[in-house]
Amino acid sequence: MEQQKKRCVVYTRKSHEEGLDQAFNSLDAQRQACESYIQSQQFNGWELMPKRYDDGGFSGGYAHPRHGHRHLCDSESAVF
Repeated sequence: MEQQKKRCVVYTRKSHEEGLDQAFNSLDAQRQACESYIQSQQFNGWELMPKRYDDGGFSGGYAHPRHGHRHLCDSESAVF
């Protein structure tokens, strides 16, 4: 039986803008960790989608993060 594909995206967030101007920052580290985990699950049919959803400098209490809801809308619209 063929494994069902599970399309995955990574959403990263950092509450403060401090350090985001570095060549490798917290958002990059989060993404790298998630990409590695997704890759480790390829045998389960997981597939990383290339679109990035990064929110730098937005607190979790902020009602409308820039990309925080976009990945949900994209999912409902079958973008991934």
